Amino acid sequence: MRSSATPQLAVRLTPSTSRPPKAFAPRAYASHRPAVAPQQPVPARPVSAGQGLLAMPFDTLRFQYASAVMAGLVPRSLLASGRLERTLDALEKLVLGPLARQR
Repeated sequence: MRSSATPQLAVRLTPSTSRPPKAFAPRAYASHRPAVAPQQPVPARPVSAGQGLLAMPFDTLRFQYASAVMAGLVPRSLLASGRLERTLDALEKLVLGPLARQR
């Protein structure tokens, strides 16, 4: 014999499911972030020790710029950072010629 009653789903609302979701956490501003030393980017392909040694002055300039930004001496700017990177890349290619890293 078949039962003609359809199964019913009982849902019980608990306090955790009945309240609206919490808003997103407040955004962390630069002053609240821990100071982290800038890290050197990982090269896309293996670089020989000689190329790394020749490129060291240019990496030092990149590190100095990043340190100045972190110290607040230079304002954070993606445009200025990109301009510096293009300038250093061109200078590296001009000085080192075929021994410069390819980016």
